[in-house]
Amino acid sequence: MKNLKPIVVIALVLTLIACSKKDDDGGSTSAEATYSATINGGAFTNYTSTLGHYSPDFNGNGLTLAIVDQNTNTIRVFLNKTGGYSNGVIKTIGNVDTDGFMTGVVIRSEETQQIYNSTEGTITITNSFIDSDTDQNGISGTIMVTATTNTGTEVTISGTFENFLY
Repeated sequence: MKNLKPIVVIALVLTLIACSKKDDDGGSTSAEATYSATINGGAFTNYTSTLGHYSPDFNGNGLTLAIVDQNTNTIRVFLNKTGGYSNGVIKTIGNVDTDGFMTGVVIRSEETQQIYNSTEGTITITNSFIDSDTDQNGISGTIMVTATTNTGTEVTISGTFENFLY
């Protein structure tokens, strides 16, 4: 029985080591979500906005991407159903789909609490995919939008988002 104890300990250690691998190729194949944009005008002066975190909301009305950047500024991207979400689809700011939902972007400055609503521009879907690890839909694209406050102060946002799952 004394000789059995070291064998049990070795078996337990080997089991823990074997179970610590995510899969046979050394890890997850899911690409990490990224976002980077330049916001200029109003409260922002050539401001580089990068991903803090994001949350998607996909329902019968469309897809909303709520992006919070590294300084807790909020960028909400509303993509209606017009054209779907396939590669190459260009979503035009202000487009209203058959259910009355509009494509748009809202930017909120954390520092000044100002809200900028999109007035023109496009959001282009550059990649639409199904994530092999999670079986979730994914989307990548570009944002080129002009937005204003209720007093007419204008900002532009130009950037990319990649591997956002929804």
